Amino acid sequence: MKHLKQIALVNLVLVLVYGAGTVLLTGGDTLEMLVVLMLFVGGHVVLNILVAIIMFIMRKNSYGKAFLLGALIALVIGFSSCWGSGWVFD
Repeated sequence: MKHLKQIALVNLVLVLVYGAGTVLLTGGDTLEMLVVLMLFVGGHVVLNILVAIIMFIMRKNSYGKAFLLGALIALVIGFSSCWGSGWVFD
């Protein structure tokens, strides 16, 4: 699990960047912001899971586990930021 810190940091930075970018670009329109954030979070999680599967196939198990945990981090933090921004900007 030595790669977990790097992958978790990259996932958290990505969630922060597209979360803040979505809020700024939608201008506070709550429904549009929630839909765009939901699509970004879903794509981010799916991409992490696909990379994890590829890493497991390539027998790089530590990377695979790290990407699965990264998907979980992106899902939890992304969903909560989506939900929270809906409450804040409503």
